[in-house]
Amino acid sequence: MDFRNQLGKIHSKYTSIAIANEIANDPKKFKNLMDIILANEDIISARAAWALSFSIEANPDLLTPYCSKIIQLIPFKNYHHAVRRNILRVLRFVNIPANLKEKLIDDCFELSINQSETIAVRSFAVDLIKINAKEYPEIIAALIEELSLQIADASPGIKSKIRQLKLLL
Repeated sequence: MDFRNQLGKIHSKYTSIAIANEIANDPKKFKNLMDIILANEDIISARAAWALSFSIEANPDLLTPYCSKIIQLIPFKNYHHAVRRNILRVLRFVNIPANLKEKLIDDCFELSINQSETIAVRSFAVDLIKINAKEYPEIIAALIEELSLQIADASPGIKSKIRQLKLLL
């Protein structure tokens, strides 16, 4: 299957699932999908990121060789919000190597408190901090403090994340 061609034709959940099924456990096919995402071709990359999410839910180990490259891209300044959202979403399913956790936590902290970022990106960034910073309660406390400053204008999703973070302390 030519992923780029499929993604260019139709944007649907069916197409994304079909691509994920085609990839299954095949690292070469997965590399083709990752190349499309990392090429940062706006709409095509955004559509590929949705297929990525289905693929990684089925087989999280496929993402392991790309962790370093992906984490280096965060905070994805020039990437479509769907790419940012889906990559942060799938990183929740992967064991982040210790040498990459600090950068991931720092970048996710910045994404979490950025009010111009989409709610989904902010929410997944908070989730990644919850997962990867459990041994650093001072980071969780600082994030709660920063997000609490925004509580008056916060969405219900962010308010929920603040409550979830407070349970960790």
